[in-house]
Amino acid sequence: MAENMEALRKEAKRAYKARDFVSAADIYTRIIEAEPQPDSAAAGADRTGYASVLVGLNRLDAAAVQFERAVAILTDDARLHAKFAEVLSRLGRHPEAVRQIDAAITLEPDNADHYYRMAVEMRALGREADTHAALKRCLELDPEHTDAQILQLELLSLAAPERDGQFDDEEEVEDRRSDEEGAGRESEFADGDMPVARSSPRRSRWANRPIRPRRIRLRHRPWMIILESVLLAIMALWIRSLFA
Repeated sequence: MAENMEALRKEAKRAYKARDFVSAADIYTRIIEAEPQPDSAAAGADRTGYASVLVGLNRLDAAAVQFERAVAILTDDARLHAKFAEVLSRLGRHPEAVRQIDAAITLEPDNADHYYRMAVEMRALGREADTHAALKRCLELDPEHTDAQILQLELLSLAAPERDGQFDDEEEVEDRRSDEEGAGRESEFADGDMPVARSSPRRSRWANRPIRPRRIRLRHRPWMIILESVLLAIMALWIRSLFA
């Protein structure tokens, strides 16, 4: 019986590597049903393999069930906790994903990848301070962590000011306010009986001022943010190809 189980496991792994997920899922189902010790380490490994196959089939809910059973057996496997967290994140179950990443960090406190995943989850939960703290720790452990560097750039770009008039200096704002007030006074009697009497055309202080370069706000439209994200992703793939 044990020999048959080992043969089935090898067959399942071959099918998984060949990306024949349907066959691999069928084999793992047979293995799990025939497992004589459902709480053994071997059973935990089988459920982990089955969960990975289900992810390949995009059956994430079923994969989460198998990962949950696997981590209950293999509690000291940090990599397994991290895989489970990734599936939970894809399902939008971010608080549960955080708990799994916490477990992974406890087991591997010097693994930069765990802190990167934590930063991603904290960002999804809208916890800005925790996002920056996790990202900072990740880059302390691995300053060359590409995904963390990209996330840091995204956070910095989103934090850039984008309000209209953000870069106008005080004098320009005052000139503009004076022009608007003057225009208001001119129109005050436009519809009344009194004519508008002015000795000379009103000159704006803008007329005699030298033209000064002003900061250009590129991130002013949503499509610029989307384009920026695409360019960052392309840059990440290019950097990875250099180290491949």
